Amino acid sequence: MLFMTENVDIQVCDVRHIVHMRFPSRVSAGQLREIIGQLMSGAIPADYNILLDFTQTEQANVPATEILDLAMKRRKMLPAHPLAPVRTAVLGVKTDIEDALDAWESFLTESPPAVIFNRFDSETQALAWLTEGRQAD
Repeated sequence: MLFMTENVDIQVCDVRHIVHMRFPSRVSAGQLREIIGQLMSGAIPADYNILLDFTQTEQANVPATEILDLAMKRRKMLPAHPLAPVRTAVLGVKTDIEDALDAWESFLTESPPAVIFNRFDSETQALAWLTEGRQAD
């Protein structure tokens, strides 16, 4: 399934249980709110592994308070003590968006983890990590 949400290209692969989100050159709080809304509505399965693709992104304009609010909403969608944490692979992180991404990751850090983050330089590596140990339906 493929759909767009405020210039973010979102592809859901039900066979591999992956959501691939390709972000535009500028990322805004509105885009992130809409994505979280899609996750909360069930349009995007909350337990699928996620590939956040920032290869085209040059700027993230998201205040820290907004990041905290959205991270807490995302956390509420996940089980308290998951047997298998959701994996989030991050691709193409540039200096201009690194602070926003670091804040997002720090708000979702806990033990045991509900979400595990890993950053990659190639899509092939990211997809291999996301599908590691998962079986196709």
